[in-house]
Amino acid sequence: MPRYTLSPKTMANIAARHKDWWDRQRPELFRLKQCYETRIWDNSNGYDTRNYSPMEGINIEVPVGYEHIESIMASLFTRQPGVVIRPGLQGTGSPEKAEALFNNWSLRNRKLIEDAARLALIYPMSFVKLAPQVHPDPLRRVTGAAVPPWEVIVDRDAYRWEDQRYCGHVYYLPLPDAKEKFGNKRFDAGERLEYWDRGGLATDGGSYSSVRPTTLGVGTPGYDESEEGYFHFIKVVELYDFINDKLLFWSPNYKSGDDFLDSGPIPFRAPDGTPANNIIPMYFNHVPDRPMDGYSSLRRVYDQAFEMNIIRSFQANAVRKASRQWLVKKGALDEEQMAQLISGVDGAYVEVDADTLDGVMRAVPHTSTPPEVQAYYEAVKADKDRGSVMAPFTRGEATRSSATEVAALVAYTSSEIGRMARERDEMIELLARGVLNMYRVYLGEDPVTLLVKGKYLRVGGLDLDDDFNIYSQDNASTPVSDAVRKSELLGASNLLIAMGVPQEEMLKELVRTLNLPESFLQVKQQTPALPAGPLPSAGPAAAAALEGSGTGSPSALAAAVLDAQRK
Repeated sequence: MPRYTLSPKTMANIAARHKDWWDRQRPELFRLKQCYETRIWDNSNGYDTRNYSPMEGINIEVPVGYEHIESIMASLFTRQPGVVIRPGLQGTGSPEKAEALFNNWSLRNRKLIEDAARLALIYPMSFVKLAPQVHPDPLRRVTGAAVPPWEVIVDRDAYRWEDQRYCGHVYYLPLPDAKEKFGNKRFDAGERLEYWDRGGLATDGGSYSSVRPTTLGVGTPGYDESEEGYFHFIKVVELYDFINDKLLFWSPNYKSGDDFLDSGPIPFRAPDGTPANNIIPMYFNHVPDRPMDGYSSLRRVYDQAFEMNIIRSFQANAVRKASRQWLVKKGALDEEQMAQLISGVDGAYVEVDADTLDGVMRAVPHTSTPPEVQAYYEAVKADKDRGSVMAPFTRGEATRSSATEVAALVAYTSSEIGRMARERDEMIELLARGVLNMYRVYLGEDPVTLLVKGKYLRVGGLDLDDDFNIYSQDNASTPVSDAVRKSELLGASNLLIAMGVPQEEMLKELVRTLNLPESFLQVKQQTPALPAGPLPSAGPAAAAALEGSGTGSPSALAAAVLDAQRK
């Protein structure tokens, strides 16, 4: 007997708690979004009550948020994401085929992984939702999408991702798609609400607000059925109940949330038979006492970005007010003389009836910007740099550091970005397991042919039925560590060959590490072919040459024959 029973009412409460949690986070997440998009002064949605117009005049935007996020992204993704797969404990599957299958999938979905990482840096965390799709090519029947955190329901009471009692995804379905998937049910469809739409903040007690009713609902005069696919949506909560092994679909737009849209066993399984989660987490940082809650990297430097925008706006307005203005004694110049001065013609002169010019015109004095403003800006910038994980040289800044200090900065940057790269690698490894779990179902009765290292392989579901050991192809790789790795490989190549490493394997590693063309692997030494049968035409000269060579190897024999023929 299950310890828990997940009823429609319980599912409605889970969805309502999830919505309430992310509604409270919305003002802060909106500020992070605007900071990354360099629109920090744009408060058109009214989420922030702070003064977004600190002064009259122009407001300057400094791309601090974009710089912070994209500098980390450039360090995290130096090459195509991929995995290396080794046999599991059971040894029943084919690691070679599984590795080729996922690396082919990741090649077509590289942007998905990068988008998930970018969302996880801006917001507390992000996810990749794997889903089946109808496609004639079996290799394209698994797709995915990078999902922001407010669309994923997590069990926030769990201490580890795999210990969750439930996990879900909240999304919208166009009305025709909903009818095709769940049957011709009666839905209360409406317009889709974006997360940033303030209309979505309204809740009705403990219920889960759904969608805004459309102006022309089903059955009203002027209703056009052809518009259903464009403006009519229902909100769907897809929940994985791991305790009862159930996949549940629920919507507040169906029977007011009093019944499930559909339910059934979780379709995809891990190799040990347990239900598999199709939602893959991407956390770069966790809140220490709440492992299921992430922490935004951009939030760490947001206050400094806000202050830098204020200072730059103040300086910009001060510069624009420092225009050339003059004080003129009343009556000293007539209108024609003033027009001559204002026109600014080069070489023009104006006659003035006065004994001294000091009393005719004087420049308006301007108060210079206090030096404290620039000093404060430098202090804020230093605070921002301390909150970043990047060393100064990665931003193109020249420093007076010694060689030892630079080496320490390199090590720190490499280790900190390397820590984030390890989190990225863990996500890619979990993603590989999720993709293989789904392909195990789709390729069970319909194997496909893959070209792997120059040979054709048939890949079926049984080839993926193993708890493989999966490793990211370049564990914790960063530009700095990549440069060190390349230098060390080049320096040790001769030693490795002398110790017996085959030249072909060494060539493969050099091509992969140095990003050389794959055509280099096709270059092989051409050895002269041996003539078939005995070599009577060579005569005594060949025999003498072979006897003098002191070896009977095929290459020596071929060289002796050719040398004898030339003579």
